[in-house]
Amino acid sequence: MVSQGSSPSLLEALSSDFLACKICLEQLRAPKTLPCLHTYCQDCLAQLADGGHLRCPECRETVPVPPAGVAAFKTNFFVNGLLDLVRARAGGDLRAGKPACALCPLMGGAGTGGPATARCLDCADDLCQACADGHRCTRQTHTHRVVDLVGYRAGWYDEEARERQAAQCPQHPGEALRFLCQPC
Repeated sequence: MVSQGSSPSLLEALSSDFLACKICLEQLRAPKTLPCLHTYCQDCLAQLADGGHLRCPECRETVPVPPAGVAAFKTNFFVNGLLDLVRARAGGDLRAGKPACALCPLMGGAGTGGPATARCLDCADDLCQACADGHRCTRQTHTHRVVDLVGYRAGWYDEEARERQAAQCPQHPGEALRFLCQPC
């Protein structure tokens, strides 16, 4: 039996084994899944695409590239969820060691926003102070619950986050959506 001190943490194991692109060997960025169910970074797949086809680096299956390019391959939302979980528990970007604002890059200000200081429980995004203030003031997101990141990491808002992110049943207001067979 391996002692706890010498074994890698769960976060390290997830990051190195499941969340690393097998092409660039970095943490997956924009993970896309091929029809053979292998997942790689979107940019790495774009580099492999040749003449409308690409070969999976792991199983060597030849895959046709959609007319819209590799961006049209299905996004691996499971991997995205794991990446979010690992980032939240590790403190943001694993390489930088600090959380980064999820909105700043979307607004063309990559690197211009401060470090993340808040989290939206509805969107599950880490936000810098400027983006958190804006998130509270826009028509689409003014009802979202934005909390301090320190409290979120401490687990103070876990139950509220689960409730806010649960899909609501359209037929039964206030009830979380559960998937049951028709007779049930």
